[in-house]
Amino acid sequence: MDSHFGMEQQTTVTTKPVYSMAPSNMPIGMIATKKVGPNNLVVVYKDHASDEKATAHFVPDTSDIVAATKQTSDYQQTNGDQAVVKTTTTKWVYKSQLLKNLFHEEGQDNTIHVSHVVEIPATWRVVSQ
Repeated sequence: MDSHFGMEQQTTVTTKPVYSMAPSNMPIGMIATKKVGPNNLVVVYKDHASDEKATAHFVPDTSDIVAATKQTSDYQQTNGDQAVVKTTTTKWVYKSQLLKNLFHEEGQDNTIHVSHVVEIPATWRVVSQ
């Protein structure tokens, strides 16, 4: 018997737009990245077009090292016109409410992996540090 009796893996993908960290009067889009560990990048961009300042995203939580090791982040250039962040989350979920009632523990985190990929147009620039 495996340690995930009565459970199955569930993967969800969410996509949301991101905006260039450059001032709005600049004709070119850009993000900034900094490598943190072997599989992570901290990526700087704006969440909304009206934001004054860009913010850092995907900074590992040093107070919860287990959660930090389950997260990866990267970027890739695409042929699209809009920059987006695609977040893929894989979790263990119970197959039925009965199994959940029997085995669920308070505060249980069944996250297996969270992957963030910032997809930017090929015309955007990446500032690496």
